[in-house]
Amino acid sequence: MKAFFRGRDRWECIPEDLNGKPGTRLLNRFEFSIPNPVVGWGFKTFAAAWTQQDMAAQLRRLKQVAERL
Repeated sequence: MKAFFRGRDRWECIPEDLNGKPGTRLLNRFEFSIPNPVVGWGFKTFAAAWTQQDMAAQLRRLKQVAERL
């Protein structure tokens, strides 16, 4: 089966000192390309904003979980 997207989703935990308190910065990098121009147009036109909102909501939920620990 041929994939519509080519890319990767990378997570990185970076230790850091915040005002004398140890902490961790969580970095998420999501990179992809859409080789098919028709699929790319459809994604940009219909799904890009929804995808961005969904990813932001997931990161907010993850932050809430991490802050409780």
